[in-house]
Amino acid sequence: DSPTWYYDIDEDGYGSTFIIALECEAPLGYVSSNTDCDDTKPTVYPGATEYCNNLDNDCNGDIDDNAVDAFYWYADLDRDDFGDATDSIYQCDQPFSYILDANDCDDGDSDIHPDAEELCNGRDDNCDGAVDNDTIDFLVYYLDADEDGFGDPNTEIEDCELPSGYVIDNTDCNDTDALIHPDAEEDCDGVDQNCSGMNFYEQDLNSDGELACETSRWVRNNFANNTSPYSASSESADLLLSMGITISEAYHAHTSINQALLENTGLYIHHGRNSNGAIGAYTNAEANAIRTWVYDGGRMLYIGYDSSHGACEIADSLPSQFGVSCDPNYIGWSGSSTSFAAHSITSGLTEIGGNGGDNWVVSAPAETLVSVNGNPFVVVSEYGDGKVVIVSNQWPYLNSGSGYRINFADNQVLVGNIWQWLLD
Repeated sequence: DSPTWYYDIDEDGYGSTFIIALECEAPLGYVSSNTDCDDTKPTVYPGATEYCNNLDNDCNGDIDDNAVDAFYWYADLDRDDFGDATDSIYQCDQPFSYILDANDCDDGDSDIHPDAEELCNGRDDNCDGAVDNDTIDFLVYYLDADEDGFGDPNTEIEDCELPSGYVIDNTDCNDTDALIHPDAEEDCDGVDQNCSGMNFYEQDLNSDGELACETSRWVRNNFANNTSPYSASSESADLLLSMGITISEAYHAHTSINQALLENTGLYIHHGRNSNGAIGAYTNAEANAIRTWVYDGGRMLYIGYDSSHGACEIADSLPSQFGVSCDPNYIGWSGSSTSFAAHSITSGLTEIGGNGGDNWVVSAPAETLVSVNGNPFVVVSEYGDGKVVIVSNQWPYLNSGSGYRINFADNQVLVGNIWQWLLD
């Protein structure tokens, strides 16, 4: 009646049926269990901890099942290298289409995963739990507190959609005043309405109490000239004075046209009539000063010789950048015109007249608005921020037989329009 004992070769407490003993007491090295499935390995026995080692450690008939060092593998159906936490397998070896990562928030779209770049598309591209946050294609919007359509460059927000009270523009220089923005009309008031910066035109650089845009300087080649306010009133000057512009007179022979003179002047008028034979051409330094001044916003009117003069001494000393030169081959001409190019200077005109003058050659950026007998009579040019008007002779400002009055056809309207356009 002795029990059967089983030799435990690997000494793990479990024996096999290979070697047995029939004794009343267990011989040394024998045990009562014969359930060891591999008695040559001390880590293999019933109830042993299962490991990923290609062995049936716990003798349950399965290899590496529920091993303590196995992995959770997560389905990566969209092949973006990020798995679905809700679809997992626990085992030692990696199954097909499964990976160790479990951070994909949409395993049906390979463009959505934690390493994706967030886009403005109404989706959580990078799986951080937020939609359209920190996107790479966001737009920068700027606060438009004064609702003028232009934003404050110092107050911005990044967003995929335009927030209320914001605009895409950032060029407002004063977001508390709806009348100040880049498209605003500039007034002569010392305020930068159009955000272009305060140049000389709206400053009082000589501290005389007047802004440059409130001041005109009327320079003559001839000491006495009745188109200007010299020693008597003229209608052309009265029209200018009525617009609130002061007039300072000068004789070119006694006055150097330089930066200091021009930067305190908004409107520069030069009458080239030269009946006393004085040389009136600009020096290179004067021409450069005028060019720079116009480019920075200055406004210039040049009135050419009358019918008895055709020399180009001052006309050809004008800056070439204005697009006007003079033909020295003088051909006498005079008459009137009823044909005008569309421009605010020609607004309201039906007929204007002239009595000869310089023969202009016009090229860009200059434009001929009125020709008389085929000769350019009224020419405009916009150079930089400034404006230039050239009239071939003095007749529109001083009609024959009327002294200082302007009485031919619409010449007075023409003069008023010229002032208005230059000062606008």
